[in-house]
Amino acid sequence: MIKKICFFSAGFAFNRLNRLRYYERIFPTEVKIYLFTTNKYEGKEAENYQHQWEGLKRTKIVVADYGFDLPFAFRKFCKNNKIERIVNLGNRKSFPLFLFATLFNSTKYIVSLMGGVPAEATVKKHSFSYLKEILFFYLFGAFAEKIITNDYGIYKRYAIERPSLSKVFISLGKVIFLPITVNTGLFERKNKTAARKKLGLFKYKKIAIFVGRTARCADILAELIKSNKDILFIIIGRMTDEILPKLKEKNFIHIAKKSPEELVDYYNASDIHIALHDKTGAGLGLAAQESLASGVVTIVPFTDTVKETSALYKIKLDKGETQKVLQSFFGKSESEREKISKEAREYAVKNFSGEVWEDGYRKSYLN
Repeated sequence: MIKKICFFSAGFAFNRLNRLRYYERIFPTEVKIYLFTTNKYEGKEAENYQHQWEGLKRTKIVVADYGFDLPFAFRKFCKNNKIERIVNLGNRKSFPLFLFATLFNSTKYIVSLMGGVPAEATVKKHSFSYLKEILFFYLFGAFAEKIITNDYGIYKRYAIERPSLSKVFISLGKVIFLPITVNTGLFERKNKTAARKKLGLFKYKKIAIFVGRTARCADILAELIKSNKDILFIIIGRMTDEILPKLKEKNFIHIAKKSPEELVDYYNASDIHIALHDKTGAGLGLAAQESLASGVVTIVPFTDTVKETSALYKIKLDKGETQKVLQSFFGKSESEREKISKEAREYAVKNFSGEVWEDGYRKSYLN
């Protein structure tokens, strides 16, 4: 079993913090956990949404200068501390760094795919950038000890269907499916009336929530807010657009940040979650799983790689499609919506609960 594991992230993100907290809880006490991060956003924390890595109890945090010598500093750190395995918390841009840090030494690296990889067949239909993404994946995936993906579609393609390039660069058994997990002990169903009273939202009959960075769907959210005056829209998270901050509508509330303990009350106070994040692959995303675990019906970008449930609406990124879902859902009776809420909770517990996937994570990261 691996006794020293290091996670890398150039900067802070709440989903990365949550994953580290999960690893601290499930990894055996004899395993030493490190976080190697950088000062990339020093002095620009506010605009880059940087926060402290709060709540970590077992993880030793090392902050390096973000500059030309970063690869050398990381390689030296791994060697001096006898790190056995490194894993990325963020996107795939860190893969070249990992290859350099592990070349010709005992440290190995895991590729954690927090997103999709274009299929080889799409290269003929799309731009050259698709080909670059595919080659990038194969190059650094070939040298990786394991490739862990939270998108079942990626797992199916490279572990089961095995396209020709995969057979050459990716060895059989290297690709592993592990969904991002949710704390179903914290995120659970609560009394909606009590939650709204606690948050001062008891006067509203219909509430829709969005959690995360607004990104690509800002225009959709803005149009929905304007055309549904009878629905209160709550947006929690960073606004990464220029559209929503200019809205003057009274049926719209923006909250920059809430702790997980506070978030669960906002989920429970809501009727439906609009989780139309700008992403490719990456399963459902943590916010969607949190809302489902809280018994909230959720709208997500279409994906055919997650199991079906009446509590999950999978649609294209479109205002009209989202509007149809809102009308359909709010047209249901209270008893119908209560039934779907229970199904949402059961679905999340069965498919994304941290307890369900503990053994899988320990085996994949530490064996």
